[in-house]
Amino acid sequence: MTHSTRSHITDSDRSEISILLSKGHSRREIAKALGKNHSSVVREILRNSTKVGYDPLAAKVKARTRRKQSKYQGMKVEDSPEIQKYVIAHLKL
Repeated sequence: MTHSTRSHITDSDRSEISILLSKGHSRREIAKALGKNHSSVVREILRNSTKVGYDPLAAKVKARTRRKQSKYQGMKVEDSPEIQKYVIAHLKL
């Protein structure tokens, strides 16, 4: 089975991961079932699990929060002319 060219884990993928984990499937088996790379599934489980385990709804919230914060980090340069000048000047070096 070929791996999906889309790297993001979808909400339905998260539900499937949760179901397959609860049934005792390995991370490699889950990745194969989803058509995803094994490391992508492992990262998803490690990053988005809670103390209770892997919950697809909690995983969705954690992933969206992290993505929103990362987008904001990039906007800091756009919002500050001083930082923008500094970055451009140092990139030219």
